[in-house]
Amino acid sequence: MTNIEDLIFKVYPDVALIDQKDYQWMRERVILAARNISVDPINNKIMAKLPDDSVDFAIDTVIDQKGVVHYPRVFLNSFNPCGLPPHLFKLKIGTPIIL
Repeated sequence: MTNIEDLIFKVYPDVALIDQKDYQWMRERVILAARNISVDPINNKIMAKLPDDSVDFAIDTVIDQKGVVHYPRVFLNSFNPCGLPPHLFKLKIGTPIIL
């Protein structure tokens, strides 16, 4: 593959019609990457091809304010630890996810 768009098209042809596909179709397809820095841009490109609007979920609040160390939100949002979703998580109806 020479670029990400070609890879996405090869693995997920007609990705915009994903809501018409069955579970078996999705089980047979995957794009693997070794690092989150590679995965996030691929996920964003695929998500942009899907119909409907995305819903954003943000992790930027605390339950108990006592004893909280106040770091700038921009600093905290810059972290993207392995195994955890990003601070701003975008979803669309019909988008496959792994929990």
